[in-house]
Amino acid sequence: MYNILEGLNPSQKEAVEIINGPLLVLAGAGTGKTKVITHRIANLIKNWIAPDSILGLTFTNRAAREMKERIKLILGSDCASKLFLGTFHAFCMKILRAEVEKTPLHRNFTIADDQDQKGILKLAIAELKLKEDDTDINLFLSYIGKAKQELKFPEQCKANQGYMWAIASRIYEKYQEILIAQNMLDFDDILMYTVDLWQKNPEILSKYQEKYKYILIDEFQDTNYAQFKLIELLAEKYKNLCVVGDDDQSIYGWRGAVVENILKFPNRYQNCRVVKLEQNYRSTNNILEAANVFISGNKQRHSKKLWSENGVGAKIKTISLQTDKSEAFYIANQIRKVQYEYPEIRFRDIAILYRSNHQSRLFEEQFRMNKIPYRIVGSNSFYDRKEVRDAVAYLKLLSNPSDDQSLLRILGVPSRNLGLKFLESARTFDKNSALLKTFNNISFLDTLSPKQKTPLSAFTSSINKYTAFFAESGDLPGKTRAYFEEIGYLNCFQKIYKNIDEAEDRRENVIEFINAMGQFEENKVPEEATLTNFLESFSLSDDSDKVEGEEEKNSVTLLTVHSAKGLEFPCVFLVGMEQNLFPHSRALEERDTDEERRLFYVAITRAKKLLYMTNAGSRMKYGSQSYQMPSEFLAELPENVIEDLSANKAPVEESSINDAFKNFYKQFGINNK
Repeated sequence: MYNILEGLNPSQKEAVEIINGPLLVLAGAGTGKTKVITHRIANLIKNWIAPDSILGLTFTNRAAREMKERIKLILGSDCASKLFLGTFHAFCMKILRAEVEKTPLHRNFTIADDQDQKGILKLAIAELKLKEDDTDINLFLSYIGKAKQELKFPEQCKANQGYMWAIASRIYEKYQEILIAQNMLDFDDILMYTVDLWQKNPEILSKYQEKYKYILIDEFQDTNYAQFKLIELLAEKYKNLCVVGDDDQSIYGWRGAVVENILKFPNRYQNCRVVKLEQNYRSTNNILEAANVFISGNKQRHSKKLWSENGVGAKIKTISLQTDKSEAFYIANQIRKVQYEYPEIRFRDIAILYRSNHQSRLFEEQFRMNKIPYRIVGSNSFYDRKEVRDAVAYLKLLSNPSDDQSLLRILGVPSRNLGLKFLESARTFDKNSALLKTFNNISFLDTLSPKQKTPLSAFTSSINKYTAFFAESGDLPGKTRAYFEEIGYLNCFQKIYKNIDEAEDRRENVIEFINAMGQFEENKVPEEATLTNFLESFSLSDDSDKVEGEEEKNSVTLLTVHSAKGLEFPCVFLVGMEQNLFPHSRALEERDTDEERRLFYVAITRAKKLLYMTNAGSRMKYGSQSYQMPSEFLAELPENVIEDLSANKAPVEESSINDAFKNFYKQFGINNK
């Protein structure tokens, strides 16, 4: 029989053995957080807690999958299958689907993606007769998202003062009206409507409180107000709430995370126990000392100090280069040197971390020149490609006939000679109906010319036919292929793209998407292999889903520090350590660098064995060299763990040196002829 406590250190064991009451587990970087959560769940079940009364919430699908796999190894598949381990959004979707009659939605509602949101917002602006040129789409989407994360419906935003707030509130109200009319939710709605459902229906809340008596939250430092309120309501009755996280790694304030949720948790829950995980299993002690000393400069934090049995390790290397070009050139050379000195370190063991995405370009150029394989985390994934998004829109229309955004996306793919005038006539004919309903209206069809009526009738006929076919579960790939062929989508690429190879590549991508439906179906019991469930799974996929598979390739990883959270690499190059870059200029202007400091702490603690930090004396901006100062963060690192290689005359491209001098002469008006 599996010994649940075997292999746990004393702090981990303490966290696992606590059964009842509120518990805060402060899990420092690399301290075995996932192991504690999975073993804690196993221990609850060992102590006769029913598996289906345990709820585990995460921020990524990948984290949920990893936990499920570990629990399978400990308790077996049957027991693991009874647990709910998933993301906040997946859990809330489960609630909303089950209680849809108590919401303003209809069955088979769908989730609006970024493009849907922008389309609906533009429509809202048009209906309000505002000029789109005078409105910033992204700004208003940000306003709406922030309001929803604070659980504010449109009517609660009207009290905001000021002209712009008044406009924003009107747009939010119209946006929400259109969204619900199209039987859709956006991502922030998923949590907002769940909390609203529970607050307005105490009997429904009570049902879920009785069902989920033991709750575990991963990455608690990343929760926003809506997520905290959701947890607070659910745990209100039994208070068996275990939250796991690290306030020192709270780096998502810009997207709504509230670090006070974890800082104030012990004060919010009476008799809350706090367990600190401080033994690090990832890094050497030189790396950890740098991280500890630096983050201790943040005043608003739970005190903790990481340590390791991995030895002292190599010192952290800092290097100042003349230009951003020479920085990239140096690192390309240093990668080869590292591999020579440490044969066990492969390309896939090396990461380049930067503060902003734009910094990757010079490294890409150098790596291509030096034949160093690389991959970029955060670049467009397979599922973001236009032809795949179009395929999804075709399917969303079958599941949700009110989804005008999906219809508008695919009506002209392939071309059906149904242009703007046609759409205007359809909207004018019946402003209160979904477009697809109007397209099926015989009276509307009678107003069309034969050139419009023939392709429209063929289009709606296929939609109606396959809506009925997909009402039954099973054979998703077969139905989808037949649907795409009949409606003209699968074979339209030769007409759209002049380049034969590009047309074939896009067609193959659609076929690969159909294959993904088959893989989805293989992992479901027959009655769950529905189009609605597939579309929900697709909509709730996240970046962690898109990175998997790529990791097996032997390539250097280029990524932002935000994207690196949760990852680890034997060798890390932290680049661009300059004022106004890291820390970012915005944080310096606002005189609030706490989150930037936590971000730097996250960057340091990604390294297992080797850590390099580089900065450039000048960096190309707007076509000319801008002179840079080293980051203020570097000055706070303890000298005893740092080795400055700047004086060792690191290799620099001759052209970079010449460029630097030319710009120096130019800036100070010196004639160098």
